[in-house]
Amino acid sequence: MNRFLGVNAAVVGTQDEMAGELIVLVAEMTGDDSTREERLRKHLETTLARHLVPHVIHLVPRLPLNANCKVDRRSLREAAMHPTTTGGDT
Repeated sequence: MNRFLGVNAAVVGTQDEMAGELIVLVAEMTGDDSTREERLRKHLETTLARHLVPHVIHLVPRLPLNANCKVDRRSLREAAMHPTTTGGDT
């Protein structure tokens, strides 16, 4: 993932759906390229096994951090379940 240009950090989370699990990628990306989500998805489709490609991609300007400056996974799970950012759902 870090090899993809413009991705500072990325975290894959899962949430329960009626049918099982849904892979959600929350990625911190820089720049203002309107095609970045599409390019990220294509990159993932060519580098990951089909069953590992995220169903949903949320692009955020900054990943939430906890008091220890680590990625706040609880906040990410909540954001994945209730997205409020733009430019993310696919």
